Amino acid sequence: HTQLLTKTKAFCACENRYGGMPDTRVCPVCLGLPGAMPRISKGYVELGAVAGQALNCQIARFTKFDRKHYFYPDLAKGYQITQYDIPLCTNGYVDLPFRSFPKDEQPGGAKCRDKNFIGENCIIETEGNKYRRVRVERIHLEEDVGKSLHLQGAHSYIDYNRCGTPLIEIVTKPDMTSPEEAALFMQTVQENEKRLNQQNYELLRLNKQILRDAEMDFLTQLANRRYIDQAFLRFTPPEGVTGTLGLLLIDVDFFKRINDTYGHQEGDLVLKQVASCISAIIRGGDIAGRYGGDEFIVLLPTADVHAIAAVAKRLQDKIHADDMLTARNVTLSIGCASQTSTQTTYDSKQLLKQADDALYHAKENGRNQFVVYKEE
Repeated sequence: HTQLLTKTKAFCACENRYGGMPDTRVCPVCLGLPGAMPRISKGYVELGAVAGQALNCQIARFTKFDRKHYFYPDLAKGYQITQYDIPLCTNGYVDLPFRSFPKDEQPGGAKCRDKNFIGENCIIETEGNKYRRVRVERIHLEEDVGKSLHLQGAHSYIDYNRCGTPLIEIVTKPDMTSPEEAALFMQTVQENEKRLNQQNYELLRLNKQILRDAEMDFLTQLANRRYIDQAFLRFTPPEGVTGTLGLLLIDVDFFKRINDTYGHQEGDLVLKQVASCISAIIRGGDIAGRYGGDEFIVLLPTADVHAIAAVAKRLQDKIHADDMLTARNVTLSIGCASQTSTQTTYDSKQLLKQADDALYHAKENGRNQFVVYKEE
């Protein structure tokens, strides 16, 4: 038996975790109360299939569960949910390395066995290494039972926290002839599972990195334009309440001149420092991003015109106080706009246009300033 480390139990939403106060992670399903209906956990089946692939099994396209009836105090339902005639995984194998066998049981040794019980060759050679192949008949899914605690000279107690814990049962063909060989089989299975867990962890880490790279500007470490465009859809006014969304559109003044004077590498440092200043002054729920080239954007939920003007003022003060930026005469022009709505979404195109119009006026009026959009 192998326990699967899912977040929940096999057939209910109770937390799948070892230990804790007795009978605190139970529900009508894992206690088998009348009327409770089990529902299979998706992660349970997926991890079972992963285990089957690790043991080179065929994964069934269709499978089902069965009831195994027996009566014992730690089995609250009076039956166990398991698999009988259509298991999830079948016809697998595990190759045991001969280097772990005693010398006389290795190929050429006096006790070496080269055939299994039906007369098939069971010595496999891969990349110059030889293995004893042990066939796996099936891997099926089932649930664990509760835990009985017997105190000598006193009562027996039952902890039902373990009821419904997701398990797989690995069943081999009769291809092993000694306890030592069976122990080596289990050791090899554990090593395969450990390697699989490490690979799975690495894949999860890479997937998170890919997702982060897809949403993050590499240079400034702010959100990229794709993420900002999707963020507009996530900000929705509360139902039945007028919501407000503010926006800052920020442009680095005469950025081409900075590149021409100091070089593009220095220009990249300027963009990174401006991004750092923006990150330092925004509020907790705001989203800052690089919108393209030397242009930045900040989304400010619940911010009216007064709030966005205050944020723009803090940003300009932060830029003016930065020694690295002032040494290179870096200033910002900022366009500010705010929108109220009672609809399910904000009009992002209109809000962007208003902020862009305000940014245009900031540049026209001499740059190094912020302008709040006002309806004409």
